[in-house]
Amino acid sequence: MRAGLLVLTGWLLILSSASCMAGDEPKYFIRLYSDICFHSESGDLLGTRIIVLRFRDGDYVYFQPAEGMPISPAATKASIADNATDFEFHIVEPNSPSVGFKGKLTDQFLTGRIEYDDGAGKKWLGDPMQLPRIDNPQDGFPNCK
Repeated sequence: MRAGLLVLTGWLLILSSASCMAGDEPKYFIRLYSDICFHSESGDLLGTRIIVLRFRDGDYVYFQPAEGMPISPAATKASIADNATDFEFHIVEPNSPSVGFKGKLTDQFLTGRIEYDDGAGKKWLGDPMQLPRIDNPQDGFPNCK
């Protein structure tokens, strides 16, 4: 599964760079943001990966957390504001807590907070996160610090 995601991510990055060569600031793009790392002592993968896709027909996101191993990614519509920095998405699946993200999108980082709604109200999970943009996903996961 990891190899399949890396191949998909590689193709997405190739398509993104080909479609964004005109102009300084691309209107449409595909970007991978991730802090997933390899924990050498336990052999676990830990962190979050978010792929942001901005196309003519709308904004989309692939969201994939990793706790021990990557969880199957969820895809949904996203919202990127006209200023191209305010970013959010919500994933609602039957019989599961809904997951949301609100934050800021830049060329280098995705910052914000993940929230979930367990049916009893929204709860913020952890501190604000800052995911760096990954340009070469084929390099694999770095070791956790």
